[in-house]
Formats: sequence, structure tokens, C-alpha cells
Amino acid sequence: MHFKTNRQELLCAALLMSIGAAAAWGGTHYTIGTLGRMGPGFFPVALGCTLMLLALLMVFTPVSAEDEEAGEAEPANTRAWAFITAGVVSFIVLGSMTGLVPGTFFLVLLAAMGDRGNSKRACVLVAVGVTVLAVVLFRLLLQIQIPLFTWM
Repeated sequence: MHFKTNRQELLCAALLMSIGAAAAWGGTHYTIGTLGRMGPGFFPVALGCTLMLLALLMVFTPVSAEDEEAGEAEPANTRAWAFITAGVVSFIVLGSMTGLVPGTFFLVLLAAMGDRGNSKRACVLVAVGVTVLAVVLFRLLLQIQIPLFTWM
């Protein structure tokens, strides 16, 4: 086994390292606290350090002979990326304009449609299930005052 990285992996690792460093640095401007009493800077610092560790693992992961024989990786699935991005954007827009239920429903529906193996029926059922779970978790159990439905 030896270490071998291609340009795309190095760029991805550099991006993750940069984001992680920025998050960790930004978190140091707040009180970090301890594990028992976490401050507002604890989570950004922990997340930033985790991202930087993952970036290092990407660069220094050994490549076996079988991996080299497999050849180049498959091209990126642009359908999945497009649907997941559309789902997040729809949650941002619909969540603020129409409430938690429509925002969550369309987020999950669009993200599920990114997989070609999912039927339309399965996508709708998963979206309904996750929306119900979100309402139960955030509104009933955690009692977070998120409007379920709003009309601008």
C-alpha cells in the first residue's frame, strides 16, 4: 500500500481544511467552556477540528492495489446534487414563508427524488413520514416554537 492522491481529492481536502479552519477560528471568538458546560463556541470549534481531521484522512488514506486496478471513479451524480440542493433551497424559502410542515415536506421530497431508484410513491411516503417526525420532535417533544403553517 502507498499514498496516492489525485488533484480532485487534494482540492476537496483543501476546501474541507479551509472550512474547518474558518469554523474553528470563528468559534474561538466565543466562550468554549467545558464538556460539562459547553459554551457557544464549543460546537463550531469541535466541528471545525473534525472537518480538518477528515481532510487529513482524505489526503493520507493508503491506496491498495485493488483500488488502483479499479480505475477512475465514476462521474459525479449531478441529478442527486441538483435535487438535494433544490431541497435545501426550498426549505429555506418555504420554511420562512409557509412554515415547518411545507418546508420539511418539500426538502425531503426533493432530496429523495435525487435517487433514481426511488419511486414517486416512496418519495412522498418518506416526505410525509419525516415531516410528521419533525413536527413531533420539534414542536411536541422539544417544544420549540416553530410555526407549523404561516401564510406570508
